[in-house]
Amino acid sequence: STLTSSSSSTISAATPPATTSGYENHGTNHQQQQLHYRKYKLYGRESETSSLMEAFLRVSATGQNEAYFVRGYSGSGKSMLVNTLKARVEIVEGYVLCHKFDQIKCQGRPLLGVILVFNDLCSLICHKRSARYLQILAEKILEEFDVGDDFNMLVQLLPNIELLVT
Repeated sequence: STLTSSSSSTISAATPPATTSGYENHGTNHQQQQLHYRKYKLYGRESETSSLMEAFLRVSATGQNEAYFVRGYSGSGKSMLVNTLKARVEIVEGYVLCHKFDQIKCQGRPLLGVILVFNDLCSLICHKRSARYLQILAEKILEEFDVGDDFNMLVQLLPNIELLVT
């Protein structure tokens, strides 16, 4: 039997005639059956979805920050898994940062992906927060990192941090 996938969220399989519930029989020469599924529904990831929800609830209750790393094979639903939580986090003015770690691009630089995510966070904060919040944050950053060599080194590592202090 041959399995093909189309962009219309239907998996088609050419099989010998059979009556299988949940399938539509279109009566072609080879008795083509179609299995319909919801395109934006996550299948088989209940435990991972539950873990992400627990982390979200924990962070919401305590105010502490957490990082959650999701890994898996290409096409295994990692992005869809993270996106299930994104709307809930944004409602409480939190952040969900997603970055695809390319092993080839990061070769020899294992922290490059993490640095890129923090750089994205700086940009996201700048665009989502009020001017007053950014002023307080800028004061804290400049207090922690003296304007000089330490801060310049940080800017080289995270160029978008300058958006927060200017």
